[in-house]
Amino acid sequence: MITAKKISAAVLAAMLFVASAALCGCEAGGRNKKVSKDEKWYSVNRATVGSQFIDRPDVSYFNTRYVGNADGISVFYLQIEKRVPEGENPNDYSISQLQQNRFELYGEDGALVESVDFRDLIDRSGLFKLDPKDYAEVVKKLRTGDDKDKTDEQIMKEHGYYAECFPDQNFMIKDNCLNFSVRVLLPSKDGSGWEDKIENVAYDVKNGVLKDLGEARDIGGSVLAVYDLEDYRLTLVSSSAGGVDLFKVTLPDGKNVEYKLSSVMPDTDIQYISTVFYSGDGRIIFHGDVLGEQRFFEMDLNTGKCLDYMDKVSWLRKDISQAGYISGAGNVVIDQNGIWKLDFENKRRTEYFSFSSCNINRNDTYNMSVLDIRDDHIYLSSKSVLNDDLSGSVNDVTYLYTLSLEKENPNAGKTVLRATSLGYFSYAFCEAVCRFNETNGNYYIKLDDDYTITSKMNSGEISFWDEDYSKKRSKFIAELSYKLALDLANGDGPDIVFGEYDYSNLNSSRYLLDLNDEIGSNDVFDNVVNACKTDGKLYQYPVAFSVSGLVVPASSAGDGQYGFTYDRYKELVKGPCNGKDPVSVFHDQMGYFNACMNVMPDTYLKDGKIDFDNKDFRELAGYIKDNAGRMIEPEEDIYTPVEKGSRGIVYDDNITISRLIRFYGDSTKDIRVMGLPSGDGRGPAVYVSVSVGISANTKEKTACVEFVRSLLSEDIQEMFAEFDDATPVNAGAFRKTGIKAVEKYNAKYLQNSKKYSGQQLRLSGLPWCEVDKSAVDEYEKAIRSCSCAISVDPSVSMIVKEELPAYLTGQKSLDDVIGIINDRVKTVASERT
Repeated sequence: MITAKKISAAVLAAMLFVASAALCGCEAGGRNKKVSKDEKWYSVNRATVGSQFIDRPDVSYFNTRYVGNADGISVFYLQIEKRVPEGENPNDYSISQLQQNRFELYGEDGALVESVDFRDLIDRSGLFKLDPKDYAEVVKKLRTGDDKDKTDEQIMKEHGYYAECFPDQNFMIKDNCLNFSVRVLLPSKDGSGWEDKIENVAYDVKNGVLKDLGEARDIGGSVLAVYDLEDYRLTLVSSSAGGVDLFKVTLPDGKNVEYKLSSVMPDTDIQYISTVFYSGDGRIIFHGDVLGEQRFFEMDLNTGKCLDYMDKVSWLRKDISQAGYISGAGNVVIDQNGIWKLDFENKRRTEYFSFSSCNINRNDTYNMSVLDIRDDHIYLSSKSVLNDDLSGSVNDVTYLYTLSLEKENPNAGKTVLRATSLGYFSYAFCEAVCRFNETNGNYYIKLDDDYTITSKMNSGEISFWDEDYSKKRSKFIAELSYKLALDLANGDGPDIVFGEYDYSNLNSSRYLLDLNDEIGSNDVFDNVVNACKTDGKLYQYPVAFSVSGLVVPASSAGDGQYGFTYDRYKELVKGPCNGKDPVSVFHDQMGYFNACMNVMPDTYLKDGKIDFDNKDFRELAGYIKDNAGRMIEPEEDIYTPVEKGSRGIVYDDNITISRLIRFYGDSTKDIRVMGLPSGDGRGPAVYVSVSVGISANTKEKTACVEFVRSLLSEDIQEMFAEFDDATPVNAGAFRKTGIKAVEKYNAKYLQNSKKYSGQQLRLSGLPWCEVDKSAVDEYEKAIRSCSCAISVDPSVSMIVKEELPAYLTGQKSLDDVIGIINDRVKTVASERT
């Protein structure tokens, strides 16, 4: 039996060549296409829903909920929680004083049309204003001699006699009006207590008028969602205990029926329903959570009959959280490429809309949902929890995107440049692409994710929930990087390669251009750039990075020391570390070996040839075998900052200025970042989070170089720090954003330190000390001490992972293992050429 491990790499290369030829978006020979005037084009407008409440000192939290679209106006409901003013007693404030409810209306241009305060809307409408005539006896009792000049209404209000109204959240759009329920608390007419009722109302978003539609029946729960499914309307209702309890259905003939799930689906406790599809003839397919298990069901809305549907959904990708039914468009799913229509009858999906038809920041599409599709407009949203590591603030922020079909494509005639990634497209990189596309009159960059691990996730071939996720990911990364190298060599690949990692298998003149003399070195960290060179050539330019190494007290390092030889590191572990190796907190034996090997590619990769039969590799293998074992439990929570002098020694493979501030803010002058143990005691390493290369076979070199230079501009570089939490390679941008980060952190600390102790702040993950601006200088010292970069060749790395354990476990000699590794590597190398 032939296993995947033993399949000839030559056979794999042939298979990948056929696949790459079928998938490539450019003509053979690397000729770039032009944007056709017939290609549809959508303009993009983005709005931040509730932007005026972000970072407001009097607001502790707010969330948003999309209601629907009323004649082109997108309607959102906002719930805002306010803080009790400093020094005030919380018991002196009612729920209504601390909670604010609003409706926000956004036009097709993405602009805020109106922000409506719920209480103000109710007061202006006068719908639930108490009539003093109904409370004549109560007023008579309350009135005193001092009240002779006051109206009955004033007396009632002073004594708490007024209608208390709350939105019941049963929102829907009907006849271009916002319909919802209002729970009204009314004082009894004899003054003995309170009584409540629920009223249905309609708000006309065009003229701002609120109408009373009459009293509603209490359904005993909250409306979770409303779906218009062709001629059917489905309303999901929760129970008082939580979970989905009731399906309310309006049939095509106007008749209303209700199906209690505990009756139609006995012994099935559905906690929530995330997705509803309509499959025709009054049948729906819905996806929900049943006691932690993801399940599919089919229901007939005419009869309430419900059946299990799990055996019929294998064709759907695993993650369907961004799928559902959209009136007018049908069943759709959205991913990083665009919107796809789902055909349940034939069990397939077809493209409905491509993000290549608009200049949207592609990073925003990673967590996007379709809100509505109507006429020439597409309404999308992305929701993210902005957990600011520097300030500790948390907000549930929703972005609204309105895409509008234009009469003409403004990019018609431009030459297309293709850009791809082996990881994912970062926000700052995508923003640079958008700006290039808007300002360049001759070229247009299109993103291609054929080589990304995201494409495998979208297809369902891999999921975060897979038990063997790590193994699968390594396998796919090796295959994808091999496929990319093959396409680049053939001239069929993309023009620009954007990397999450520094893939050393691409560092060859067969695949990428040498950028040494193309980009220049204006105010960049030269040592970082030099660390990324291969045999003196710069195939992938480091755009943003972090520092990887051991954070140790400066007292544990000698003058000018930034690394450890194996003997000195063993002394460190035995002494200051009390016998516990900090690297083993994160890595098992093989992971430990890879972490060290990936920072020393220069020892086995020389003049384009890979050879592990050398002193450095043997020393590392021997050290790992004798000193590294299983992962160990840390003595304390390594993710909670510790006061100066109590932290110990920590292995940190992703140090940025924000991380330095958060974890070491009180002692940045008293620590030093050191390299992992090695034969030559080399210093800390650069982890390249963002790199960029240009195809050696591109026909549009000048345009590609222009784009790469734009990535190094100060404003784009600042974005890598602000949005991607990376260190800009532009030194000026680093210093500017570093100072800004310190100031932001300190401002939040000074605000919270008046209420909480340093220990409380640390345990809460909030800024816990004041940081001196010299922290920026200290981090810059760590940057400039780096002399090597983490470099990974996925195919070679897999070979080492498969073969070295035989030596580590004593099954084979090191000579035998090195021989096998070198033989397999030579096979891969020969097939690459």
